[in-house]
Amino acid sequence: MHLIINILFEKSNRTLCVRLGLLCLSVLLAAGCSDSEYHRAEDLYGQSRNGRQPAAQEYSEPISQAIQLLEGFLARNHDEPRGTLLLWRCYLRAGNPRAQAMHESMLRNAGPMRRVLPDEIEDDGDPYMRERMVQLLGEVATVKEVHALIGILEDDPHLLVQQAAAQVLAQLRDEHAIKPLLNKARDGEALARVAACRALAAFPQPPVTQALFDLMVDSTEAAEVRESAGFSLAEIAALQSSIRHELLPKLEKILSRHSAPFATQLLAALILAILGNDSGYHLAFAHVSSNDSFVRGLAVSTLGYVGSPQTVHLVAGTLAHDSAKLRQQAAEALGNIGDMRGLPSLYRAMDDPVEAVRLAAQKAIDKIRRDTAK
Repeated sequence: MHLIINILFEKSNRTLCVRLGLLCLSVLLAAGCSDSEYHRAEDLYGQSRNGRQPAAQEYSEPISQAIQLLEGFLARNHDEPRGTLLLWRCYLRAGNPRAQAMHESMLRNAGPMRRVLPDEIEDDGDPYMRERMVQLLGEVATVKEVHALIGILEDDPHLLVQQAAAQVLAQLRDEHAIKPLLNKARDGEALARVAACRALAAFPQPPVTQALFDLMVDSTEAAEVRESAGFSLAEIAALQSSIRHELLPKLEKILSRHSAPFATQLLAALILAILGNDSGYHLAFAHVSSNDSFVRGLAVSTLGYVGSPQTVHLVAGTLAHDSAKLRQQAAEALGNIGDMRGLPSLYRAMDDPVEAVRLAAQKAIDKIRRDTAK
């Protein structure tokens, strides 16, 4: 009897072991298949950018295959961060409306996304996608991601990606970002330096304000860098009374020094106007029709912040200029002046070929309507 029981028990154990072994094998095979799906989709994603398809079909075949693989992969591996991120990029590249839902899913899964995003940003060869992923990282980032963002700011070869990193660093306001942003503001391509100057507005400290002031008054600097430094100075001074009291006499001194270049004087006038001081009004009025686009833009912006209704016709005239940036500045200035006589010109600007001008015109129209309805 005991012998029969032992035999049955051993047989039962063997059956159980076989079943457990088969279960483990199936799990391993499923995991292997899942990994294989992900890596195949990753290869297809790369082919979609590097392939030789005609331009109209550039993303069609590899991307659609990658999407099918990834949707199957994620059906068995819910919210797996790398798979989720790759499927989002595929949706973006294919123009698939599911990209928005995937974006919201990633925000809900913030912790795992934070862990994988820096490596994925570094590995992706498409600067557009790297920029989008940096922006996504900004939506989920904590101060722990500051060093990764600094690395992107310093090392990424594409200006748009550097700009995105600078914006996120400003958002996080961690002091470890100050030195890298100062370095970027002083050296490199103008567009990245502009972004660094604007990001520095988030750090109202004496070394920052001094660096911004030095960039603003340096007539050898790129115009857009000087202007960006000036706006950041104004933003800091508007919020920090101690910096404001220290800055105002310096600006007044520049404004009264006739030997200073017009652009430098107008930059001082613009910052003063933003801070509610109209000392630079006459200088701006005198240069509102300048042939120098930078000087004219500063004059137009200054008149906008001074808010004098008498200058509406002069500012509105700039909406017909060849420079899209000047047209945008004129639309913004008319919105700041807030006079209804600027509306006809702004309505015409709604047909401008440049989107930034149209957006500025719409915003100005809305502002004037809102202010006059009060």
